[in-house]
Amino acid sequence: MLGSRAFLDAIYPDPVPLDALTRIGARGLAGFLVTGRYEAARLLEARRSADGTGELLILDLTVPLGQRKRANDIQAIEPIAIAYESDARTPAVYPLRAGFPDDVPHFNITRADLPRSLCLFDLAQDEILRILTPFILLERTRHWMVETAYGRLHGEDQPLDPLFGASGQPVVLPPMRLRSGAALVALLRSDKPGAPLILREASEARNVDPAKVMAALVVTSPALPHGRLRAVPGTMAELLTVFEELKADVAPLLRDPLRAWAADATNHPLYDRNLLLVVATPIERQAGVAETMSVKAFYGDFTAGDLAEALGAVIRAGGQIAPPLGAGTVDTARLATMGLAPMDVHQPFDRALAQRASGMKAVAAQPIALVGAGALGSQIAITAAREGLGAWTIYDDDHLMPHNLARHALSPIGAGAPKAMALTFEINALLDDPKAAVGLVGDVRKASTEGLTDAELVIDASASVPVARWLANHAPHTARSASTFFNPRGDELVVLVESHERAIRLDALEMSYYWRLASTPHLLRHLHDGSGILPAGGCRSMSLQVPQSRVAIFAGLAVRTLLERPLADEGLIEIWRLGAEGVAVDRWPADAYLRIEVEGWTVMIREAVIREIEAARAAANGLETGGILVGSWDRRERRAYIVGHFDPPPDSEHSATGFVRGMVGVYQTVEQVEDATALNLTYVGEWHTHPPRHSSQPSQDDANLLKWIGGVVSFSDAPPLMVIAGDDGVRTILGKITSSAIARGN
Repeated sequence: MLGSRAFLDAIYPDPVPLDALTRIGARGLAGFLVTGRYEAARLLEARRSADGTGELLILDLTVPLGQRKRANDIQAIEPIAIAYESDARTPAVYPLRAGFPDDVPHFNITRADLPRSLCLFDLAQDEILRILTPFILLERTRHWMVETAYGRLHGEDQPLDPLFGASGQPVVLPPMRLRSGAALVALLRSDKPGAPLILREASEARNVDPAKVMAALVVTSPALPHGRLRAVPGTMAELLTVFEELKADVAPLLRDPLRAWAADATNHPLYDRNLLLVVATPIERQAGVAETMSVKAFYGDFTAGDLAEALGAVIRAGGQIAPPLGAGTVDTARLATMGLAPMDVHQPFDRALAQRASGMKAVAAQPIALVGAGALGSQIAITAAREGLGAWTIYDDDHLMPHNLARHALSPIGAGAPKAMALTFEINALLDDPKAAVGLVGDVRKASTEGLTDAELVIDASASVPVARWLANHAPHTARSASTFFNPRGDELVVLVESHERAIRLDALEMSYYWRLASTPHLLRHLHDGSGILPAGGCRSMSLQVPQSRVAIFAGLAVRTLLERPLADEGLIEIWRLGAEGVAVDRWPADAYLRIEVEGWTVMIREAVIREIEAARAAANGLETGGILVGSWDRRERRAYIVGHFDPPPDSEHSATGFVRGMVGVYQTVEQVEDATALNLTYVGEWHTHPPRHSSQPSQDDANLLKWIGGVVSFSDAPPLMVIAGDDGVRTILGKITSSAIARGN
């Protein structure tokens, strides 16, 4: 492996002043270290790449090692380089010390002749960028160093990584594929009396017992006016006569395909097989408007070749089959000897039959955009399609791999194919409609938006927070969106539905969902105890071990909520829980949020928080009161979410002129919220009230409090946040003492 320092010296040759850094991440990390508040790292220098696009920070990192014997040579001070190649990519962390161990787990994969960076996260790049701060990056690197030093980085409960990671184009050995042909046959798949005949392409009968195969011919007659029922013809001559009497000539419709068969020698054996004739006739109530299709089948006691000769379509002689030179002569007498036995026809499965068979009302196909064709997304789409619901545009950038088949709607025939295209093929084949679904291979954020803008409903089954945030805030569609996903154990399903006209969107619903987890006792472990991880190509390509039985149950419940009944106007949060006794559900209407623009941030505050703070002020009997706020920060979107608040701790001090928030139980409360929400909610600031006859305008004490909050949240790379309630309403303050929007509870 080429030494990291020599390689990086060649790529990043130019020193650069800290104030000249342009990469967002590099500038943020340098600014964080320059403050001196983080004592575990010392910034040494900054560099820029020769092409001017990338930036590199070199620093000494302090590794908190104890006295225990180390399994690997990690030192108390390790020089590292952090490379920022793009604002849209996660930074790469390279160890620089000569002799740093390189044969340990969790390095990123690269060529053998290049230095390797540390594998710090097991998340997708978009997920990392959503949460990454300078503090998290440095602490994660220190964690990697400590755990590697003692040989603990790869836990005993983790499956071992494969010897080689995923790279390049996957190769899948598919099952044998069947070749398609032009001619039809009817197959008898069972010896049981009354067994149905199945129409298939002729190529499917090559290795089938000839006794179970007959030639099949399907024709559609000219449309006929609605009239009386007629006796079933017993011969070919009688069949032709019925149509002649109704001014419809079907003889050419039979003769032309029988003549065309002769051009392909592989079809010649069909001429020696008995014929199944299927005649479809459009029936009109009004002239020119076909209202229904009458279909009847006839089993002939003659071969396809006999009919072809009687109609003058072919000449058979000496084992040869060929069309006649002229138009050919119809042998009416021979047609009169060709007996027909009538058979009932079951129409092929299509949208109308799907709706009837499912007990659904006949409805037009609702345009639906499905984002994510994995286990849950594929089964939602197939379940809905079997009910005749939806005209689907399917977005997915992944391929169907063998391990997916444990719980995917697709079959082994689709292995190796793009999931979006394979699922599209399956739906179109199921509903016998080439327009029932359209597949778009790629990330929905970069693919064609036509399917989104035309949709009447967008279903996000991607299980990706960045994708859901993009759908909420940046996607061009106007249709309501829903997001559905499993918890880590795969035994609970979450369904989030936006409100009418998208007044409450997916990002706000996501935050309310976390608050429900933190405030509902039986949901506190909803995000705990994830199932095992099936290695599918390395630490960045993992697949949860969830049984098909759960996926099938939850896909049906999702279809029931999203497609089988009208969506609630106010929006919806559902958590379906699968237990030993069956399925239970927790259901809440969506929470409304107030949107405030402050200091370059968009603050989204749950309206219930405003109402409850105003109620607390009214109940304080003229005294000031307050407590902590919990919520979340989306640093890429520059959004703050204030989701909940807590009452003052018991050791708080209340007076008519001030409030000092106590400490008892605060740490435990924040820890419980973080634990229940997998760190998606945390402490974001403070709230307090002003006494009667005082506005929400911040005082000097409030300015001091804001500075104190800034110190508390400094490592979170977020500004201090405070909410004050007064006579004029509830004021939100972010970053510094700033007049901002004042809200009142509804």
